[in-house]
Amino acid sequence: MIGMTTQERINDICTISGLSEDIVRRVMDAERQSIAKSLRRGERANLIGRAVIRPEIKRRLMIGGEFENYIKLTVSPAASLEGMLDGLKEFEVADDSTKETGIRLTQIAALT
Repeated sequence: MIGMTTQERINDICTISGLSEDIVRRVMDAERQSIAKSLRRGERANLIGRAVIRPEIKRRLMIGGEFENYIKLTVSPAASLEGMLDGLKEFEVADDSTKETGIRLTQIAALT
């Protein structure tokens, strides 16, 4: 599955919001720093209207018999985001007629 690149996502947000790329990048960077700060403290991070990230300390056995702690992140979509997708039975077709995305399903007979 192919998704938007970071630059495409930023461009889309700029188009939708009317904000400049510089402002969008600064807000996204500030949000990323804020999320990391919460997760380092063991707090859940609420990405308002998008998802909730919950950190959990886990242990794994390393070669040599010692244990190592690591942080595992669990992500759950926000109810409001899931609500925006209610009623969809399949993915919407994006209008990507201006760019080549690689192999098309029609090129693989078994998938058509």
